[in-house]
Formats: sequence, structure tokens, C-alpha cells
Amino acid sequence: MWHILLYREPYMWLYYLIFYLWTRLGTGEAYVRSLSAVFAVATVPCVYLLGSRLYGKTVGLITGLLLTINTFFIQYAQEVRSYSLLILLITLSSYFLVETVLQSSKKYLTAFAFTSILAIYAHHAALFFIFAQFFSLLFLPDLKQKMRLVFLSGFPILIGIIPLGIFHVTNTNISWIERPTLITVFSFLISLSGGHVALVCLYSIIILIGLISIRNKATKKQQKVSRWCHIYMPILLAVPPIIAYMISITIQPIFVIRYLLPCLIPLTVLGAFGIEQIPRIWIRIGVMTLFIVISAISISVYYFNREPRFVHGFQYVIKENWREATRNVLRQVKPDDAVVFYAYFVRAPFEYYLSRTNVQRLQLHLIDLASSPYSIGGVQPEPNVRLLSKLSAQYSRVWLILSHNVSRKLHRDVQTDEIKTYLTGEFVQQNSLHYDGITVELYSSPRLAD
Repeated sequence: MWHILLYREPYMWLYYLIFYLWTRLGTGEAYVRSLSAVFAVATVPCVYLLGSRLYGKTVGLITGLLLTINTFFIQYAQEVRSYSLLILLITLSSYFLVETVLQSSKKYLTAFAFTSILAIYAHHAALFFIFAQFFSLLFLPDLKQKMRLVFLSGFPILIGIIPLGIFHVTNTNISWIERPTLITVFSFLISLSGGHVALVCLYSIIILIGLISIRNKATKKQQKVSRWCHIYMPILLAVPPIIAYMISITIQPIFVIRYLLPCLIPLTVLGAFGIEQIPRIWIRIGVMTLFIVISAISISVYYFNREPRFVHGFQYVIKENWREATRNVLRQVKPDDAVVFYAYFVRAPFEYYLSRTNVQRLQLHLIDLASSPYSIGGVQPEPNVRLLSKLSAQYSRVWLILSHNVSRKLHRDVQTDEIKTYLTGEFVQQNSLHYDGITVELYSSPRLAD
């Protein structure tokens, strides 16, 4: 576990500590994935509380529904990663901040600081959203209240993340992140909305309706209390991706779509508020029906896609099928076959599904082709040429497992070609098996091929 925390996933300490305890009770696939699902399910009532506190119970209920049917949310509710925990903690942090502003309560202020610290330990991307929360406090009408909230919550948060900050300064490597383009931004908007261009349009229209309604309905008597509440969600939605994008194009690329998953919180809250502002009930029902129908199709696309592409407005996302890929390889494997990998994140899922079978008794040899130990980040060590040259003398059949191997910035495409060149020089390629986001190639010695 410590190797994972220090060298493989240094940005998800809290999740993997919880995950370690969780897996003491079982390691079945459904059970392992259920931890993220638990966090995702817990997020729904929390986002209901947030929406209800800001705009009323109706908005809270619609917010919970919009979040539940969002494909982006569903996708990461199943991943063995910290993103569902991140969105839960940011939701709680956002709710506690609202209560702190409205009630000036020390217990809510403490809860806000505590959940913010936990969110940063769950994933460093939480910093984008915590910055946005503090930025929103500038719009409070009372200067004394601003200073009090910033100091009493900001100071404990800074103290609490010092250990993580020291580690990141000395160990962080984010060179794998590529500079965002307009296509990246477009993909972010589609992913966030739920996987379809029509959902982007729907959200844009109803959020605009909500913002116009806020401007028209606010009275002088309400302004001191409501102005911040009304501007809080737009800030939480807009500021994190803008900051990530600006840093990415000026200093260092850090814009990663999944890191911005908590933007779903303000998006669904504002969407729900906009729907509630539509004057005619039959139009509200029609809009909700559109959301449900398009989201249902988008969810089915996510589960049954085969290639990452756009078709009729839907964004197809790679859902790597390691279960099927591993099982099909193991059906054809022979004693003393070698299975080679060039990246730990390719080897890990294969090893997991291998551990769920009895094939290890066939003395299957798993080989890491890296020429040096892995460092933090996505830059892979060069393939071990000496090891590659010895494969033909030690093994008559070699399986090459490939995934995440097309990045030009990280030279993974070049490394993949180098590995294939060595293998084709000593072996004959027998077949190539393709799965969702995975390629498996079998190489045999010339005498076996004949």
C-alpha cells in the first residue's frame, strides 16, 4: 500500500487508506468497486441538502435527480479511484460553508475547514474548488465577516495540508498532463453535462433562466443575505475550470477533465434552480423528461460503447474491459508463457483478474519491461533493451499487453514501437486481440509458428 501512496497514486492518500481498510473484508470485484459507489450514493442526499438550503426543497430534489442520472457521475461511481470521495467531500464542504455564512456558527466553520482538508487529501484537485469557495467570500457585504471566515477557516486548512504540501513539492511529477485545446474544453463541457451535446444546450438554457430570475427577483431586503447565496454556485462552477485552464496554458498543464468532476455540484444545483423558475408546469415536466431520456441514452452508450468517438452528439468514453481481456488471454495461455508489460498501470488490473483464477499454477511469468523503477507521474522509463533481447532465449511464447500507449507527448507511442520492433525481430506475431482500450498481442518463436 505504501508503495502505491508514495509512487503510484500520491494524490489520493485518503482514498487509498480507506480502501486498504475496506479490502481487509474482501477483494471481490463488486466489493472492491462498491467503496466508490458508497461515496457516490452518500453524495446524493448531501447535494439535496445543499440545493435545499440555497433555493428550497424542490430545487434540492431536482438537484439529486440530475446528479443521479448524470453519466459522468455514474462513471466515476464505479472506478477504484478517489473521485467519488472527492465530490462527496466538496459537496459537504460547500454545504458547511453555506451554513457558516447564514448562521455564523463555529461548528459549521469547523466542519467546513475539516472537510476541506480531507478533500485535499482525497485529491489535490480539491484546491481548485476550495480557492473558489474563498473567492466567493469576497462578495459578502460585511467586511468583518469576510476577514473572520477567511482567517478562522483558511489558517487551519493551511496548517492541515502542510505534510501533503511538503511531499508534493519534492515528489510531484505532472508531466504526463497534456496542454488543453478547444477540443479538451468541448469534451469537458460534454462530459460534465452528461455525455451529449443536447445536455450542454439544455443546461446552458435553464442556468441562464435561473440567473435572469435571480437578478429580477432579488429585493433590497433580501440582498444582504441572498446575494452571496446566489453568486456562490456560479463561482463554484466557473472558477475551478478557468483557473485550471489558465495555469495550463501559461505555466504547466494541469487541466484534466476528471479532476473537475466536483463541478457537477454547482451545475446540477443551478440546473435545478433554473428548472424551478420555469413558469408553466408542463414546460418544467417536458424539460425534466428531456433530461431523463437523453441521460438514459447516454448511460446506455457508456455501457455498450466499443470505440472512443462522437456519434450523433454522444461522447463515447473508453471503458476498459480488463475482465474480458484477461480471461480471454488466460483461456489460451500455456505453461511457462511470458506476459510482458511496459507500465504498472497496465499490469495492475491484469494481475488483479489473474489472482481471481487458478492460472498462476501454470507458472505464468509476468515481466515488467521498464529499465528503471517508476517515478511519480506519467513519464515511463525506457524499455529494458537487455531484457527484451533475452526473451527469445527464455520463452517460446510472449504475450504483449498494451493500453494507454498512444501518448505522443510522453513518447509512449515511440516506446511501444520499440518494444514491438524487438519482439518481431525474434518472434513471429500470431494474433492480436482487441478489447475496449486494450490490445493483446501474442508472439511465438519461429519454430512454433512453423
